[in-house]
Amino acid sequence: MSQQFAWAEDPPPPSRIDKQVFRPAKNSTNFVRFLGAIVGVYMHWHALEKKSLPCTGPDCSLCPEPRRWKGYAPALLWRHIEKNWAPIVADITENSIEITRENEPLRGKIFEVRRPGQRNNSPIIMTFREDKGTDNLPEPFDVKPILVRLWGYQLRSSELRTSDNHENILPFTKSG
Repeated sequence: MSQQFAWAEDPPPPSRIDKQVFRPAKNSTNFVRFLGAIVGVYMHWHALEKKSLPCTGPDCSLCPEPRRWKGYAPALLWRHIEKNWAPIVADITENSIEITRENEPLRGKIFEVRRPGQRNNSPIIMTFREDKGTDNLPEPFDVKPILVRLWGYQLRSSELRTSDNHENILPFTKSG
């Protein structure tokens, strides 16, 4: 039997969302350079799905379960092997928000991001290392479409609205 190659006319179209949410692995040290400001969102723990899900506003099916603040920011991750910076969405936890607030604006600043514990959910520790400035730095990207897709939703509109109990609600529909 002869083998054949699967030749293609054109490469597949690039993924619309090509950045991943970066969460440091247990017992790891990484370097993150921020491109823009942190976007905060309230999250609920969903016991049945065993994962955190965003609070969806006044009609949230998980309210009044306790909410935790999480932050996400456009950033670059230093890749030691490739010796380059890769675009990511940085995951910011409540215990690391103070160090980022002390160093605002974040754009161009490099932080050491560590998860020193032996568990995947050990606390993340951030330490400011240096300010490299903004020369030759890519423009920040919007993290919201990436997060919405990660959570399994689709945006209905790119406009934010506000409510009395939940600020900055992003309209969406559940995928699938």
